[in-house]
Amino acid sequence: HSHHGVANSFDAQLKATQRFNNQLKARGLYQTGADAYVFSGANRWNAADTDEAIFHIDNVVEWSTLGRMYAYDSTFDRVPTSGQYTVDDLVGRCTDDPLQADLVRCVDFVLGGFYLFGTQPFFHAVQLWDPLHKDAAALEASVTRWTGFFRAHRTRLLGMGRMLHLRRPTARFLEAVAHVTADPSEPLRAIVGLVNPTSRGIADNITVSLYYAGLAPGNGG
Repeated sequence: HSHHGVANSFDAQLKATQRFNNQLKARGLYQTGADAYVFSGANRWNAADTDEAIFHIDNVVEWSTLGRMYAYDSTFDRVPTSGQYTVDDLVGRCTDDPLQADLVRCVDFVLGGFYLFGTQPFFHAVQLWDPLHKDAAALEASVTRWTGFFRAHRTRLLGMGRMLHLRRPTARFLEAVAHVTADPSEPLRAIVGLVNPTSRGIADNITVSLYYAGLAPGNGG
């Protein structure tokens, strides 16, 4: 078979998979899908995780930055809350990374980074953590805080609003997005998500346009 031209094997397999997904959708089955498959019947998009699997990325900062890059780049044409990124055994990841000295801070950073980008972390593990772990209460508080944040704003700002792409993740500088809505009935018109992936404090200026929040220039309301 030929790998060149519009009739190549990749194109044929992609279309075959899309037709299969459409059939599942017609039968009312819930499914997740990566990349272009999300537009052929999937209910939720998710990262393919191919880079992580192929290159065996174990460094938490590098791995989570890759996830935020995916969320950032994938939401120019998708609603942020329609997606998820697999964090698998997050506590195990943070524990096994020799560069992470503070387990709770590591977990909190990963969860916060994804939820601020409007993307849900997807746990795939036997348990989130050992109930008898010395940091169990702090880990539960972190999960409760970020899932509570997501629930509180998912319906309107994170889901129905518009996400502004301000600073793409690089693992070197401040990352930034903003979730805004022009609905005048909403008391909260914008949420700015800032992620510092470095181990140092960062002082920087971020310009956020309030055009999509329906506020006129100079309006501080």
